[in-house]
Amino acid sequence: TAYQTATTYLTDIDNAGISVHPASGTANRAVINGNGMEVYKDNVSVASYGDTARIGLESGNHIMIDDDSVDIYKSGISVASFGVDDTFGSSGRLTIGYRAGSTSADSYVDITDVGSESTVSSGAITMGKTLALEATSRSTSGRNRIAIESDNDPSALIFKAQRGSRSSDTFTNLATLDGSGNLVIAGGITLGTALTAAQIPSLAASKITSGTFAAGRIPNLAATKITSGTLNAARLPAATATAKGGVVLPTVLYEGTAKGNFDLSATAADYTHLKVYFTANNGGKGCVDVYDPNSSKFTCSTTHFANSSTLQHEFAQWSISGTTVTWQNAGYLNLSTGSLTGSVTALTATTNQITVTRVEGWLW
Repeated sequence: TAYQTATTYLTDIDNAGISVHPASGTANRAVINGNGMEVYKDNVSVASYGDTARIGLESGNHIMIDDDSVDIYKSGISVASFGVDDTFGSSGRLTIGYRAGSTSADSYVDITDVGSESTVSSGAITMGKTLALEATSRSTSGRNRIAIESDNDPSALIFKAQRGSRSSDTFTNLATLDGSGNLVIAGGITLGTALTAAQIPSLAASKITSGTFAAGRIPNLAATKITSGTLNAARLPAATATAKGGVVLPTVLYEGTAKGNFDLSATAADYTHLKVYFTANNGGKGCVDVYDPNSSKFTCSTTHFANSSTLQHEFAQWSISGTTVTWQNAGYLNLSTGSLTGSVTALTATTNQITVTRVEGWLW
């Protein structure tokens, strides 16, 4: 053992190697042997130099250097490796640049929630769960970032634009694009220029289930497309006769068998005249034209031979007011052969021998 009394350090030489330490004890020392050199503090190795160089506590935060890489550890766990294949973290996060609480930079690259290693190999980047590019203003508490998340499933790759707070790692999604190409945007979309017709995709008519089209958006419709239903009278143009003879179709206001009161489907005031069709008990049929029909009366009548010697005239009268047609009176008159005199037999709405079967509304 050689002693150096000019300083406070001692050098011990034995079969284990050379140890340099303070004279006060060996807790803090440097040991050199055939494997290299190791430095201790309070009897704990804080650095080692040999085939592999280590700086820092092996169980804590330290750097390892060997012949093919430089490795960085946090709490004894590898968080970055630089060599042939560059690896960024097997857990935790890797940050380059600004992080909340720092004022040295305003933005950074952040790889977080690394469930499997993020690597750079042969020019290709393989990431862990989240790769984020973040910009943060030191004058405000906000954080904006673009994140790529895989959740360890390449088919579920998600791109997100997010906003958060410097005080936490909780973010609100502003826009999300998933691996299937589905885009979800939290706010509205503002375009620098208007879309052209060629940029707007075709839309199936089945998608239009509400709202009202402006008249300018409705194309002309061929009459052959109208194959059912009833057009309202207001949708029919005014009738005009042509050299070839114009044809105007009426609106059916009533169809049935009415001996007494009945109603029209539209007011008589909307039409220039009505055509009233009827049948009689004797088998006769007829039609009556009622001009300016609103607030008017009309009479349906028919004459026939009741037998070889008696001529019978049957009649019934109604009045019209709007959509209401009201029975007024009815009866029949018998005229005997060789005589022009006879008597009128009054009938009720029930015994009335005239039946209204159809009423048409016409516009001229």
